[in-house]
Amino acid sequence: MKSDDFFAVETYPTAEFVLTSAVADADVSLSHRYMLTGDLTIKGVTNAVSFPAVIAMRDGKLSAEAAFDLDRTMWNVRYGSDNFFDNLGDNVISDLFTVAFTIVAVR
Repeated sequence: MKSDDFFAVETYPTAEFVLTSAVADADVSLSHRYMLTGDLTIKGVTNAVSFPAVIAMRDGKLSAEAAFDLDRTMWNVRYGSDNFFDNLGDNVISDLFTVAFTIVAVR
């Protein structure tokens, strides 16, 4: 996944997410759920993404948790994608990859 065929981490060692909005879920019973939207840059390519997250204050710590799928081809990660290459047969690699994170901020 680090190679130039995928995320080219030698050339692009970091990805960046810039949060542009956080909207609380309208259902008050889901008071810690938010829809986060922002600009995600991978391999020098920036796309807007939105995903659900749980953000809460627990025991004096602010935490944010999320898990969601993204389409790697939106960031020019095309290797093994049947959207770009024919006759891959059993060598097709899913275009979706999962991003999961937990962030904890302590005062």
